[in-house]
Amino acid sequence: MGEIIVNMITHSVNKNHQQKSSFSFSFFFVVSDIMDDLTKALTDYYDPHTDLVRKQHLHEQLNRFLIDRNSWQIALTTLQDQTNVLSPFVTYFLLQVLEHSIRHRYGEQKQIRQILLWLFLHLFDSIPMYVRSKLSFLIVQLARCDNQWSIDEYFQTCYHVRSV
Repeated sequence: MGEIIVNMITHSVNKNHQQKSSFSFSFFFVVSDIMDDLTKALTDYYDPHTDLVRKQHLHEQLNRFLIDRNSWQIALTTLQDQTNVLSPFVTYFLLQVLEHSIRHRYGEQKQIRQILLWLFLHLFDSIPMYVRSKLSFLIVQLARCDNQWSIDEYFQTCYHVRSV
């Protein structure tokens, strides 16, 4: 299942970049299929009845998704979709994907910054504490890494994150 996730990401993103006119339409369907597989993989991984061999396999597949250079797009698209209610495990994992993208400086940093700030402002009270901590950490990490963020915006963001 996880192998399918990584292969679908690479294949669909490359294929869709070649066909710009249908990119957003077909990308949406690919993202929803991948998110179904990802949700199932995370559910199985955190299920206490899953055996260790299966957990190891899921861990490898989830890690492949995490480090894939195109997975930030899927994480961003999924987090931007306001109609999609995500489990805290999935939200946390998607934030880890964005963290990897920020740390390795690929992906559209401005888009990532906008969605992280939107999540912070609109969903902060409704998400569990460990997801809040990850979100706050990412905002500060992005502020430190993003050269396009002005110094005033950086300190304002740090102040708001710290006051939470």
